[in-house]
Amino acid sequence: MIKKISSKRPEQQSLCFFVIIEILLWIIFKNSTSANISSLFYLNQLFKYWIPVKWIFTLLV
Repeated sequence: MIKKISSKRPEQQSLCFFVIIEILLWIIFKNSTSANISSLFYLNQLFKYWIPVKWIFTLLV
């Protein structure tokens, strides 16, 4: 039972965590019209540095 419950990999958990935070950031940036261009640039940077960001979130979670 315990092994089945905790069968999720930490990579998948950090990925879900990252996606949730990214959606929240996107909603926040979408609501502020002046930050649309910078938010697109910011999300592009996040995807560019995906591996370090994933490691950071893995360490946090």
